[in-house]
Amino acid sequence: VCTENPIKPPGKNWARGFEKRHLALKSRRVRGIDWKRYENNTYDKITHWFKAIRKVLQDPAVLPENIYNIDETGVM
Repeated sequence: VCTENPIKPPGKNWARGFEKRHLALKSRRVRGIDWKRYENNTYDKITHWFKAIRKVLQDPAVLPENIYNIDETGVM
């Protein structure tokens, strides 16, 4: 769609509206990571994840504009 009006950024209530439109999504409070869970995230596991994601990102079908950072803390 081509328009002469500039695209406006999302408003302050955009997130609330998004939640209402997507009822399958649930929000929750973020808490600090439990120390026992932290101990299970060893160097080997983290290194393995980065090697795996590197292979995925090298696929020419994966376009940079379709890559998002989404984790338990939110969307970046």
